[in-house]
Amino acid sequence: MNHDDAVRNYLDHTTPQYLDKLAEWIRIPSVAGVPERQRHLTRSANWLAGELRDAGFPSTEIWEGVQGPAVFAEWKAAPGAPTILIYSHHDVRAVKDENWDQTAPFEPVLRDGRLYGRGSSDAKGQVLAHIWGLAAHLAATGRTTPAVNLKWLVEGEEEAGSPGLSAILDEHRAELGADAVIFSDTLLWKAEHPALCTTVRGMVPVHLEVLGPLTDIHSGAVSGPAPNPALEISRMLTELHDEKGRIAFPAFYDSVEEISPTRREELAALPFDPADWLERSHTRSIRDITSVNAARQDSNVDDEHDPEGSTIAFELSQATALLKQSRASLAQIEAALGRISQGTYGVCSVCGAAIPEGRLEARPWTPFCVAHASGRP
Repeated sequence: MNHDDAVRNYLDHTTPQYLDKLAEWIRIPSVAGVPERQRHLTRSANWLAGELRDAGFPSTEIWEGVQGPAVFAEWKAAPGAPTILIYSHHDVRAVKDENWDQTAPFEPVLRDGRLYGRGSSDAKGQVLAHIWGLAAHLAATGRTTPAVNLKWLVEGEEEAGSPGLSAILDEHRAELGADAVIFSDTLLWKAEHPALCTTVRGMVPVHLEVLGPLTDIHSGAVSGPAPNPALEISRMLTELHDEKGRIAFPAFYDSVEEISPTRREELAALPFDPADWLERSHTRSIRDITSVNAARQDSNVDDEHDPEGSTIAFELSQATALLKQSRASLAQIEAALGRISQGTYGVCSVCGAAIPEGRLEARPWTPFCVAHASGRP
């Protein structure tokens, strides 16, 4: 039996065992960011540390975070071999009961080859899969130690924004040194087409305040010349990206490496069906599908599996054109409103005279002509 067959044989024979382990772990409601669940985060961390010790790791530790503990494990028994750090998290998102009308979130149910329960795929299942893979490697090769040096860091507050991860990295920088990091908290491309995810998007949090009027103001009287904070912040948000979805900050991409032609070909070769993607991603549309199809054509990818791609691309291009027309119309309306705020579209509340063009003096609630504005009570 070759190595691959030995690995497959081990996985086939131990699937029930590891499904039971995963179900046991899911029953621990390790919800992040909820004080009353704090003790369950500690239970979850201790459960994982025990599994890692049972898998053979000679060293396991619990590192305290801000809201939940992290688990660290190390197995260094391969001098001169690379050191691999596996990162993930054992905390789970809070539960909305209305989304669990068929099963209970922390009572896992096996149905049609899938285990349903909070954390089964985000990300307790992935963590346990790594342990399972290590066990298969040892069983298939007959080794007593891994062929590479392994480190594990599984935090307990990822779903809360990882408030303590930075401090953990700073405090334990020496222990966490590695040649490569495996991060498995990502989407599976397709069940019948496994693929490695090599890059993910980053995130930059920003706190932004837009100041508006000092008090509530009357929309009919002064809303034209007074900027609306909601509209202004919306305008700022729309300017963060250009029409192709690229970030519009100056010099943002100066230090970003270009995707190599080889990687573009690899991405284009992935089987992609827009309708299937919309269904699996629970989204309504795909940005710039025409460029996606063009990239696939440039890479000579067979699109027989995507007969509706061109139709969807055409519909989205029409929608894009309509959106541009709408933006142009809104710009015209905005300009007209600006003229109205300065034109002869009001009467003085004192004398009843029409306010001449360019002489409108906007005041809260009521317009006054220049002659009577100073005498307004």
